Amino acid sequence: MNNETMQNLVNDYASELGALHSNLVIERANNRALQAQLDKANQELKELKDKLSKEDNQEVNPEAKQEPQAK
Repeated sequence: MNNETMQNLVNDYASELGALHSNLVIERANNRALQAQLDKANQELKELKDKLSKEDNQEVNPEAKQEPQAK
């Protein structure tokens, strides 16, 4: 293999490595964005479950629904 062929292979490899690195950076950013969306959705789900649990609890215990009266 002559020097020019070897240099072409090295250049091709470097170019491919650069493209792979760029793709990796993009995928990591996408993963962070998706993880943030998932965390937000999980928090909203937890809040909805808590709210539903409170409503169910108030239906079972109607007195829990009433505001305490000032003396």
